[in-house]
Amino acid sequence: MDIKDRYSIELDEIRNYLTDLEREHIYELTKIPGTPSCATLAQHLKEDIAALLDLIENNKPGVAEKVAEVSKKFIAEKEHYYGTSSRKNLYYCRYLCSA
Repeated sequence: MDIKDRYSIELDEIRNYLTDLEREHIYELTKIPGTPSCATLAQHLKEDIAALLDLIENNKPGVAEKVAEVSKKFIAEKEHYYGTSSRKNLYYCRYLCSA
């Protein structure tokens, strides 16, 4: 798996901050409460880039990999408990939706 796929969620977060800057969606210009300031975006970019570099340098899994692993475990546990028949899956889905 290449780096763009492995760390897609982390890269999207960085892209979102850059898009806010590109579109001038910052508090100093919009004066809209809840809009991040330039300083806040810069801080987020520094932190997220440092975290991403740490993941890459140390071959750690990204968010997408962690979610995929949890999903696999969840599905395996569900299939172990309920089996794989479509009727049991339907009951399980109904159970999850009612919770």
